[in-house]
Amino acid sequence: MDFERYDFRGDPNTGMFAATNDDVILSPQKFEPDLGLESVGCRIAGTGFIGMFVASGPGGFLLPDVVRERELESLRDAGVDFSVMESRDTALGNLVLSNSSGAYASPALSDRQGEIEQALGVPVEFGTVGGVPSPGACGVTNERGAVLHRGASESEAEDVKEVLELEQVDIGTINTGSPFVGGGAVVQGGEVVTGENTSGPEIGRLDRTLG
Repeated sequence: MDFERYDFRGDPNTGMFAATNDDVILSPQKFEPDLGLESVGCRIAGTGFIGMFVASGPGGFLLPDVVRERELESLRDAGVDFSVMESRDTALGNLVLSNSSGAYASPALSDRQGEIEQALGVPVEFGTVGGVPSPGACGVTNERGAVLHRGASESEAEDVKEVLELEQVDIGTINTGSPFVGGGAVVQGGEVVTGENTSGPEIGRLDRTLG
């Protein structure tokens, strides 16, 4: 695993600012890490909170309908595959935890299962992590493992492991104690970017579980 500590404009919640799939990282223009992927600078709803708003999967990116037309045109011009979903719950990146095998999404999106599966290209199941209905904010994953909110129950962890077809799942924190692991890190394959406040033991847990 390759690790990088990085704060975007002084904010250690690195995962709020970037969304990735196997080919592309979407992030604000001045977000520096690229995780070895093609980097596409963009905005969603006039903000740089790409990781908060955008869910991703092998089929492409899923955007909320608060995205502006000029932002969509920018993505089209860059050749990015995406779908737009109408929903009152717009923070789709916070609500969906996914890899190339599956997606574990908030129960708030359960009436959109078919639409999400078509957009992301993977099967979707629904549940919470640590009792929080925001799996994307509460965990990070790759093809091998996942690290979840420290309050995740054994049954929640087992559900994530099964849906995402993982070898192992652990609980942990990021940025020296935050349980919102997904908000503080970006993971793609063997590349991980965390907030600068992330401690050695927290990185060690990520390395053991994802590596």
